[in-house]
Amino acid sequence: MLCVVQKQFGGPGGSVLGINTVVDASEFKNRDALIANRYLRVASADEVASAVEVEEESPAPPPAKLSVKRKKTRK
Repeated sequence: MLCVVQKQFGGPGGSVLGINTVVDASEFKNRDALIANRYLRVASADEVASAVEVEEESPAPPPAKLSVKRKKTRK
């Protein structure tokens, strides 16, 4: 099912889906909730016909965790 993104949100694999992007939401686990909450809407025939297929970029690696060293306090 092709849908149009109405509100920007995080998509599968850490991607960010921007406004007015046509996406294939057939594999989205929570597709019905996204449509009900107006994050997505079903794409019209004109939008499907004019959509341009773009290869997905591999998601960026997660940021490195920072370690914090605490100073010991004397009592």
